[in-house]
Amino acid sequence: MRKSVLLLAAVLAGCAAAPVKTKWAPGGGPYGGPARNFTLDIPQGWQLIDEGGVLLLSKEGPLLQSIFVKKVAVSASMEHTKKTMRAGMLPQEAAEIWIDDYRADTDLLNLKVEENSPATVAGRPAFRIAGEFRVTGGMRRKFVACGLMDGDDFYLLRFSAPARYYFSRDLPAFEEVVRSFRLAKGS
Repeated sequence: MRKSVLLLAAVLAGCAAAPVKTKWAPGGGPYGGPARNFTLDIPQGWQLIDEGGVLLLSKEGPLLQSIFVKKVAVSASMEHTKKTMRAGMLPQEAAEIWIDDYRADTDLLNLKVEENSPATVAGRPAFRIAGEFRVTGGMRRKFVACGLMDGDDFYLLRFSAPARYYFSRDLPAFEEVVRSFRLAKGS
């Protein structure tokens, strides 16, 4: 769990690499299956780390771009806020909780949410939030996150990159990952 939290902090904040000893593995193609409870297509040329329930994808390293996929129990505590999700809540209600959690994160400076809209992911009602923040040191990063419920589980797919160059260049790869995301049968 501690490794997942450190990895999440590094990805979100764009900080130095988290102290995770797992090596990057080459990606490109289908990934997942029943053991993961989802499948998705990893873009060609991207690498992955799959550890502690967190799937992290990057083309040139998480400081330049990262796609983060995580399954969490709906009842799990949020990292930075005391608000909690509950099974059966509407996607927009879940979006508000995630936005509050991002706003409470002291590593995300000047967080601005520019989009909070309904979406469809894996054929299910979902949310899509997008915006930007600054990290310590002043770098401006943009993000897009999509979330969906599946019974007592919640799936979050998030892309983050520096606002200059990398975000617009690599956003289509994230959109393709979201389009390819499928829940395992029986879910």
